Amino acid sequence: MPFTVDINLVTECWQEYGEFPEDHEVFYLLCAALGKLKEAILIFDEMFSASIEPGE
Repeated sequence: MPFTVDINLVTECWQEYGEFPEDHEVFYLLCAALGKLKEAILIFDEMFSASIEPGE
C-alpha cells in the first residue's frame, strides 16, 4: 500500500504547531494504510499459520 507524505504539509504542520499532532491531516494516508493492515490481521494470521508445518 504505497502512500506519499506531502513535505509541504509536514513543514506547515511543524511551523504551525511545533510538533506533529496525531490527528493532523499530514498523517491521514499513513493512518488509512495502517488501518487497512489492522483489518487484514486475521488474513495474515491464516496465511502464516497455514505455512507452518507441524512440529515447527
